[in-house]
Amino acid sequence: MTLGPLGLVDLDDPPLSLADDAIALAEEYLRVPSGVKAGEPLVLTPEQIEFLIEWYRVTPDGRAFVWQRGMLVGPKGWSKSPLGALDAFFDLIGGSIPDGLDAYGNPVGRPHPAPWIQIAGTSEDNTDNLYGQFYEALRDSTSLDDYGIDLGLTRTFLTGRPGKVEPVTASSTSRTGNPVSKVLREETWLWSRTNGGHALAAALNQNARKMGARVLDLTNRWRPGTDSTAERTSKAVQAGRDRTLIVAIGGRPVPDIFDDAVALDGLRDRYGSHATERGGWVDLRQLLDDRPPGDTSEAQWRQLYLNEETAEVGDAFDPVAYQEMASADARLVEGDTIALGFDGSDTGDASALYAVRWPDWTVFALAVWERPSDPITGARVREWKVPRPEVKAKIRWALETFRVVRGYADPAHWQTEIDEFSDEFGESFMRFPHHSASRIGPACERWQTMFDERTLRFAPDPDGTLARHATNAMRVPCGPVSANWWRPGRKVEGQPIDAFSAAIAAVHALGDAVAAGGVAPAEDEEFFVY
Repeated sequence: MTLGPLGLVDLDDPPLSLADDAIALAEEYLRVPSGVKAGEPLVLTPEQIEFLIEWYRVTPDGRAFVWQRGMLVGPKGWSKSPLGALDAFFDLIGGSIPDGLDAYGNPVGRPHPAPWIQIAGTSEDNTDNLYGQFYEALRDSTSLDDYGIDLGLTRTFLTGRPGKVEPVTASSTSRTGNPVSKVLREETWLWSRTNGGHALAAALNQNARKMGARVLDLTNRWRPGTDSTAERTSKAVQAGRDRTLIVAIGGRPVPDIFDDAVALDGLRDRYGSHATERGGWVDLRQLLDDRPPGDTSEAQWRQLYLNEETAEVGDAFDPVAYQEMASADARLVEGDTIALGFDGSDTGDASALYAVRWPDWTVFALAVWERPSDPITGARVREWKVPRPEVKAKIRWALETFRVVRGYADPAHWQTEIDEFSDEFGESFMRFPHHSASRIGPACERWQTMFDERTLRFAPDPDGTLARHATNAMRVPCGPVSANWWRPGRKVEGQPIDAFSAAIAAVHALGDAVAAGGVAPAEDEEFFVY
């Protein structure tokens, strides 16, 4: 077996694919659309060829594509958009519909009778990047005459028969109901609710499903917690969505980007034959020059050039560090010494109850009640209330099952219930207002210190709720400037952060209990696995 540079395809035994036809058509007619080699005949790299082999892979009978949707996640300058231009060109005039196998067992395709390719972005600048690559790749091509292509600056048509390529944006008035054959979505890491990206994605997906069209996203790595369309696609695949191909260009870890040799090796892994030192177009040493100090932060540099999912300054959570502290075998047992953290709501997005165990500082989710999503549209349902009796029962269960040395609960919407528990259980469950800078500020400072020093542990979280809520959060400064305090705030309005707030409160509650000398281990207790 000889794997290609992306690790997708066994080059000794490649899968059935229409890629050969697409590549032959592209290399006959297309030109390099931009950069130092602009205007030269297009010659695809091994990495691009391998991606196309997998993207155009067909079923054993050659009658359907294996992948209905795809997302290519690559570093800046990797040449994702030219692949999109090639895909649009092949769908416009090539044999892009799988049509079985020939006498030799090779897959064959037939042209689409009415191709309608949409190149989508949240703005004209966004779509211009990909459509501009398409235009420049075809501008002097003999395919314009050979296939009757009317190439325009704003859209392209086939003459004498149906067929077109057009850009669409979030502000387009006619994006719903179009009988599309292919959708290419540009830089979906920038698509959000506020810029119309989510609505555009929903409309395009609806059209594609209706027509059986394929959708390909071409994007840089997303910022975690921004709820971008790219991040949503990734989470959907992790949750089990099938027939979606995600290819994320990666390489060896780069622990120190300021170590020239280590950083250069990391860039070589990611850019491969696209680097100038291997005959490509990306000068890796120029990328080194873009490291901070300057206009690019370390997190931005890692995101743009190492294709890493990183936390930016102001983010409240580092997903890489979180994975390092995962404790796969952690389980709570009856009688464990714990502290509790609770962040509640009434009709809001979520309520959460978390525990932190002494002495190993392992964080456990006891329960999270979250506003459900519509199974069809994915939108949060409007009419929903937190099941208060269920929440109260879970809190009581925790207080009676474990040795709770302290519990901190945000009183918003839950003052009466918290006071009732406090009257019965004392310090095991008491008010801890998150709006108070003098309370939440030190709690977040303690969390950050322990998180940075890797002294916390995190129990299994199959639904990824804590990580999701934490990446939705940003650090909002609070209290005296000299104190360096912060509180969790939402990056995107409407995205839940309650599990993160509850976990912070639980860690702080245990820290305060330890400081007060209230965590001496209980003796002669019977243990049951929870």
